[in-house]
Amino acid sequence: MAIGDIRRLGLVGFDRAGDEVAVQARMVALDDARWGAEAPAELVAILERDPRVRLEDGTTWTAQVLRSGRTYAEVHGRLRRSRRWPGRGVKGPVLVLRPD
Repeated sequence: MAIGDIRRLGLVGFDRAGDEVAVQARMVALDDARWGAEAPAELVAILERDPRVRLEDGTTWTAQVLRSGRTYAEVHGRLRRSRRWPGRGVKGPVLVLRPD
């Protein structure tokens, strides 16, 4: 996938009991084999405690929740460009995923 391409994928985080919490998220390819993603509210607290995630293809990644900074702005900008009305999105946290 080229940098900036957007895809909708399933993400799985793990709660305190070790149970899976699965959601769908829009993801954008970044440089250096990283992905940026919108941060579903049900995953933010889980990933701040345990950053392990599994994608729907079975690969495991490490997620970092970002609320500001250059990478945060880059992810928001790329996700916003994919929407029909670019200026109407609410800015919340984003995820940056790195391969394990």
